[in-house]
Amino acid sequence: MKTRRQVTDEISWLMETGSKSRSDKEKSSIRKRLQFLRPIAMYMETDPTEESVSRQLNECVKRMDIIQKEFNHMYPSYCDTRTKSEFMKGKGLPELKKQVKVLQYLLESK
Repeated sequence: MKTRRQVTDEISWLMETGSKSRSDKEKSSIRKRLQFLRPIAMYMETDPTEESVSRQLNECVKRMDIIQKEFNHMYPSYCDTRTKSEFMKGKGLPELKKQVKVLQYLLESK
């Protein structure tokens, strides 16, 4: 599992790299990565255990699976993508996907 130190070190490294960068594309990607990492750094201050993070990840994946099954049950297979998108947004799937991404990042070991 990632440590608070690893996350803050990556943020510091990105800040240094971003200040030296001249390319707008590179600055943009660094900015997006920093937006991803800063909330993680704040979360790491609560000292989460690997077990709790793993449990949260499993719960999120289960919720995503339930939402997908609910959609498949409520709507026929020929449903348009707009209806599916609205349904998924209404159920909070985009936020769940972001949460899963964060939790998977935390469980990586480097």
